[in-house]
Amino acid sequence: MQPDCTGLRSCPYRRPTCPENANGPWVVCLAAPSGESEASNPYGMHGTDHCVPCPVPDAFRKEIKTCLYLLPIRLWDGSNVQTFFHCRLLYEFNPKRANTSYTFHSPELCPWWFPHPKTFLPPQTEWHTNRAVGLYRGKIGRIIKPCAPGPNVYPGRESWWKRLLKCLAGT
Repeated sequence: MQPDCTGLRSCPYRRPTCPENANGPWVVCLAAPSGESEASNPYGMHGTDHCVPCPVPDAFRKEIKTCLYLLPIRLWDGSNVQTFFHCRLLYEFNPKRANTSYTFHSPELCPWWFPHPKTFLPPQTEWHTNRAVGLYRGKIGRIIKPCAPGPNVYPGRESWWKRLLKCLAGT
């Protein structure tokens, strides 16, 4: 049985669910990482009363130019809920610098802005949300891998760029 969420604004981060012995509609919020909503609720399920004041549906309205890289995050601190908006490309550089408004992620202000399709979520959204929250709360460390060339696929054969360089240099 699908729960009734007809009175709510549409949100790409809301997944309706029906837990056993629940009265009323329940949802899983993908902007809140699993295990963040309450200690007794490891799957992030909550009633739809948390969806009414949420600013995430406003960021994905049709008339708003939402960025593909916009990453909304909802954090529960007891009974208080905080909503932040991060850039999917830049959250690892400064995880504490999250905006409380989605208006900073507009095409006029951001050089990496790209239009969001609004009909589906980009791949790995839950992974990025969990990682951004872990970095924000200091539970995981920042890992930046150095850019190193990959191994030579054909041993005994020079890599393509060395062959190209020899061809251009005429040696």
